[in-house]
Amino acid sequence: MWLYGSVGKKLGFLISSVLIAIFVLTAFWFDDFAHRNLEKLMLQQARVLYQQLVITRSWNAAFGGVYVRKTPGVVTNKYLDKVGPGHGMPGTVIPEITDKQGHVYTLKNPALMTRELSELTANNADFRFHMTSLKAINPGNIPDDFEKRSLQQFETGLKETSEFGRDNEKHYFRFMAPLYVEHSCLACHGFQGYKVGDVRGGICLTLPMNTELELLNTSRLQFLAGAGILLVLVLTAIILGSRYLVTRPLHLLQQFASSMGQPQQVSEALLARSDEVGLLAKELNDANATLLAQRDTILQGTQQPFPDNNTDELTGLYNRHYLFSEGARLYERWRRDGVGIAVLLIDIDHFKLVNDKFGHLVGDDVLVAVTQILKTQCRPYDLVARYGGEEFLVLLEASSYGSGNSSAQRILQSISEHVFQSGVIELRITVSIGVVEGSSLGDLDSTLCKADEALTRAKESGRNRIVAHSDDMS
Repeated sequence: MWLYGSVGKKLGFLISSVLIAIFVLTAFWFDDFAHRNLEKLMLQQARVLYQQLVITRSWNAAFGGVYVRKTPGVVTNKYLDKVGPGHGMPGTVIPEITDKQGHVYTLKNPALMTRELSELTANNADFRFHMTSLKAINPGNIPDDFEKRSLQQFETGLKETSEFGRDNEKHYFRFMAPLYVEHSCLACHGFQGYKVGDVRGGICLTLPMNTELELLNTSRLQFLAGAGILLVLVLTAIILGSRYLVTRPLHLLQQFASSMGQPQQVSEALLARSDEVGLLAKELNDANATLLAQRDTILQGTQQPFPDNNTDELTGLYNRHYLFSEGARLYERWRRDGVGIAVLLIDIDHFKLVNDKFGHLVGDDVLVAVTQILKTQCRPYDLVARYGGEEFLVLLEASSYGSGNSSAQRILQSISEHVFQSGVIELRITVSIGVVEGSSLGDLDSTLCKADEALTRAKESGRNRIVAHSDDMS
């Protein structure tokens, strides 16, 4: 899970998630915005065409219809004989007239003119329109489902309707608006019970929109491509920026903190920063300087010459007297200052056999050689003492939990790999080590008892091993 990653990764994941969410929401918004704009465009086109048709009809109606010469192919509107003003009044519509030369003219009323224009448009243009009514006289004007619903809605006060549709691979937009009864309309449609202002019918326009949809899809793809490229660039900048500003500095500070107590200094670039990272770098740098100063003070104290009764005559190490006097005070001071402590009790395995087989002089040489290895593996400010016989004790400052066990591992490996020489005699020896650190620590006496218990467990387990004290030891 992302919660277990580095701070930089968490920050990058959070910002990336927000940006991706914004990108997705923006894509949906753009798609909706584009569709709404397309609908506005189609509505605008349809309204313009509708107004042109209404104006043309109004021009025709203003003259009570227009007579055109009846030439081959021109037929008289057979439905004109069925219309009239109603209310018992005689019809005033004259379907045909003849001039003095005998030429016959037929009446093109607004409805017929509109229908013939729609047929002409269907044959010569991309869009279609259809005049219709709930009380259609001409069967060709009977409404379809969309038109019928629209006409019913017009009677409730709605001013226009529209819908998107698809026929096979062709997409279209349908628009419909009402036609209202005017005084000039009553001459033909008065018999149907209409009054001025009633909805007489409507004009339905069907506009193709494949081209518009192609443009919309092209715009959508261009937007997604551009936004996607921008998103990738921004995410890349965030990832690189978080590494430079957060992850890398924190990694350097982590490395510095893991080596606290060593002569070192935080990089000038981090110390020069004025943000939280720079403040943390200054705090760690100052803390390390303080720790080094404390260690120097302790080191100076441990290097002071002591009377001979504080050192072991054979090995030169501190003896038990020093351990339980000055060593105890050092131990308690470390505990009081919150310094981590580890205690190692080391016993040479089968040392009695060495004395019995090779003599005590060889045994003494082994003790001295072990002493040199301990000094090499321990730091100057660690306290190393000969605890008694073939046992040694190391009191060391632990930078973190487990440092005592790590030091014990180095000591055990160094001794087991060393070839001990005494004159012409060469031999290898091993040691067993008991370790006490962390929560097992108490005062010095109880800690030494625990170290002895751990050492005993190491020897009983086969020697040449390390055992750390635990609560289950009795």
